[in-house]
Amino acid sequence: MSRNAKSGKRTLTSRGAATKRRIVEAAAELIYAKGAERVSLDEVMEATGASRSQLYHYFENKDALVREVIEIQTSRILAANSLHLESLDSFEALRVWRDWMIAANRAEGGVGGCPLGSLANELAARSEEARHQLDQSFAAWGAVIEMGLCRMRERGQIRIGADPKAWLYRVTVNVCNDQHRRRRTAVEIDSKSQMADPALDPERALAFEERKRLVAEGLAKLPERERTAIVLRDIEGLSTAEVAGILGVEEGTVRSQVFSARLKLAKFARRRQ
Repeated sequence: MSRNAKSGKRTLTSRGAATKRRIVEAAAELIYAKGAERVSLDEVMEATGASRSQLYHYFENKDALVREVIEIQTSRILAANSLHLESLDSFEALRVWRDWMIAANRAEGGVGGCPLGSLANELAARSEEARHQLDQSFAAWGAVIEMGLCRMRERGQIRIGADPKAWLYRVTVNVCNDQHRRRRTAVEIDSKSQMADPALDPERALAFEERKRLVAEGLAKLPERERTAIVLRDIEGLSTAEVAGILGVEEGTVRSQVFSARLKLAKFARRRQ
């Protein structure tokens, strides 16, 4: 049997397609509530009434099911946002979209966060295939927003020389910084709650989790400008010029901030070891 057949790429009957979608939708709800690593295939079978043979008929393994979950969450987000983003052409339209996003988050009690963001936080460092798929999902979402910003530029609401992509990144950075300030005093990193990479042996897994914990704690202690610069440069992988454009500073300033942040992180790690 070919890999495509195993991974559920075969042509399905309408009944088969409905069954597969029911399984994916149930898995999406479970994963959103508990996280991908904490959801077992047995739980998916219990929630859907599907047998193990049915599950493996549609999905080669759990990773294949998670990829389908990423796909359905992406389509849901794009569909839900399309009403506002497809007509985005002014700051008023931008505010309407913002208010809708806030209202939708409040309706969920602020629990769970972004379905794609939650998956990215959990899977990006564990699965290259999932990371790539999530990157494409965010790119598709960002492209729709960027098109709206381009329309705003064409209407003269954003200066002619402005780069919508950099402007969008800057807005994202500001939102993340605001979120960090609000939660900084309340967030605790519980290393026991983090699932270690199953590919690692126990000793390496423990060391991996310890490094993650140190980096997270060290980043939280950095000044905001240095934290933003090093995250964009070293974690997001942007060039110094791109970071400078996003932050609105000179490249030399970015280099200085990143250098200072690296020194502080290294010093923090040495003190904690």
